Amino acid sequence: MVIAESLDRSMSCRGELVGPTRIAFLATSKVPANKGMGRALGIETLGGFLQKNFGDTVAMQFIDLQYEGDADSAVDALIADPTIDILGISVRYATYGQMEQILARLSAFPRIQREKRPFVVVGGVMPSFTALEIVGRFPFASVVKGEGELAMLELTRTIRSGGSLHEVSGLTFFDEGSGAIISNPPRNVPLPEISSGTIIPDLIPKLVERRGIVWVSGSRGCPWDCNFCSVSAFREMTGANGKARREMRPVEDIIGELRALYNLGARAFVFADDEMLVGTPKDLKRWHALAEGVKTIGDDISLECSVRSDVIWNKDDKDGGHARREAFHALVDAGLSHVYIGFESGSPTQLRRYNKGEDVETHFRAIEILREEGVLVGGGFIMFDPLMNLKEIEENIAFLRKAELISHNRRDYVGDIFDMLRVQRGARYLDMLSERGLLGDPIPQTLFYTYRFEDSNIQHIAETCIGLAAEVDDFFEALKTSILSSAMVDDAQGIESPGAKLLQYYITELRLLDLSLLEDLVNATKEKSDATFEDSVGAYRRNRRELLATLKSELQSSEMTDRDSVQVLISLIDRVPDFQELI
Repeated sequence: MVIAESLDRSMSCRGELVGPTRIAFLATSKVPANKGMGRALGIETLGGFLQKNFGDTVAMQFIDLQYEGDADSAVDALIADPTIDILGISVRYATYGQMEQILARLSAFPRIQREKRPFVVVGGVMPSFTALEIVGRFPFASVVKGEGELAMLELTRTIRSGGSLHEVSGLTFFDEGSGAIISNPPRNVPLPEISSGTIIPDLIPKLVERRGIVWVSGSRGCPWDCNFCSVSAFREMTGANGKARREMRPVEDIIGELRALYNLGARAFVFADDEMLVGTPKDLKRWHALAEGVKTIGDDISLECSVRSDVIWNKDDKDGGHARREAFHALVDAGLSHVYIGFESGSPTQLRRYNKGEDVETHFRAIEILREEGVLVGGGFIMFDPLMNLKEIEENIAFLRKAELISHNRRDYVGDIFDMLRVQRGARYLDMLSERGLLGDPIPQTLFYTYRFEDSNIQHIAETCIGLAAEVDDFFEALKTSILSSAMVDDAQGIESPGAKLLQYYITELRLLDLSLLEDLVNATKEKSDATFEDSVGAYRRNRRELLATLKSELQSSEMTDRDSVQVLISLIDRVPDFQELI
């Protein structure tokens, strides 16, 4: 497909674009306009790369829907603008459905079908796996599979020169000439060439004000090979030549971006890397360099990153972990205050089944070191997977209790206690379930599949827990959002308000209640007592109801300044099933 004809109104007689190429980048968002989700790092990085290569020959605008009160109106305004040559839509994990809505809205505009203006291109992890489906449903749109820098570079050149889409790396598109969907193989750009992204100065202060996440990227890819994750399939798709981890971004480049963001008001930064810290001797030197660079920016910076347990403590260290601990301490001294670890399990057999390459002792040792350093520990945890047994659930419960990851004594935490394994496209776990006849159908608007459990007793426990948790999902999300609101934090002192501490207390109480329920259900199952099982569920409902009633009373009488959040929480408590009898 030669696109010079499709863009005739902006082309010269030689088929070349006249004037700067107008590119609009649209970042999808699942949150309302008054809440901060996170920095639109994807479109900023793409914008910075294009600016570096094209200079003034491209003109870009960035629209982040988390700041738009009416997403439909924002989309309509873009389509109504006849000067836009390329419309790039960035899709996050949770916004696939919104992408579909936007594309459906675009398809309703006659000129999209008639003139192919603007050229619509979609990117992100999920669209990379569903590119054929998207283009099949919306032929006017194209999809970039894998990383987008080189694809957008070549696409922009193609549109400017009137070239062929067949030459654009990683592009999936409908070829009008052949009537077929074409999927070009992707290629990557070395990270040092990508360098820092464009910082959108008018968006960062808004993000800071809403206490949104100021993402920063220091690397791409993951060196590990967990078989429940689709990262291996994604890196193969992106043409990474089987390399688990791409080149690291230069430290001086990261520091330059942090300094620019700091000057715009940001103080708390979260590294978006799959694994920012790995722990090889080369990496330890990088830790020291990063720490020294951060110290030159300011002494009021906080950093957060994701890391594995064996990066914090590794039993194979010849020096007993001294060099590793010293390098990590340097980062803490520079502002590292929060580390997120994908524990996934406290069961040895479950960890082996996931191909984690870690053991339970490593988890405990890592937690111990982090607490000694004064670092907040957050953790990912997969309580249920379709191949597990009762013993593994018991081991998980014992781990959570011993590690005090759900406790009033500590601020450390894990995510959803009742979290189920999400079987992703491209993951080897999908093949394991398929071989056992346990794999179900794809879940719409996700990368995941349904499945059934090998042990029907485990399935009964999991479905019961998930069903009970779903009854308070909206309330729980509002509870966490309220804690993160600016009204819940004393910005001058950087401490939580009494209101935030109150809400955090009840989050912990509810999670402890969940953990006790799970323990009771396992015991009832071992006893083969349906009556005890149902009695446990009934007791749980009563205890949860009483707990929510107490929280409601405290909210009504509290002096919390964020009254809007208080009213939202109260209304959501009233909607919880079985709560009506207390009203």
